[in-house]
Amino acid sequence: MIEAMACGTPVVAFDYGSVTEVVQHGVNGYIVDSDEQALRAINDAHHLDRRAVRATFDRRFTVTAMARAYIDVYSSLIESQRLGRAS
Repeated sequence: MIEAMACGTPVVAFDYGSVTEVVQHGVNGYIVDSDEQALRAINDAHHLDRRAVRATFDRRFTVTAMARAYIDVYSSLIESQRLGRAS
C-alpha cells in the first residue's frame, strides 16, 4: 500500500490487518468489504487527487517521518519511566 501511495497511486484494499491505519478512505484510497465495493472503488479511484495520495506518503511514511514517529514513541516511554520512578 505504501509503495503505491509513494507513486501517487490510490489504494483499494479490503478491511484487514493494517489497512485502516494506512488508507484514509476517500483521500488516498478506498477501504472495501466486498468484491462489488472493490469494483466500484476501482472505477472511482481516478477521482482521487494523486498529489494528495503522495502527500499522505510524504507526511506519514518517508524514512524521516517514520524515524521521527519512533523517536516520539521512545521519548514518551522514557518520560513515563522517569515520572514513574519519581513517584
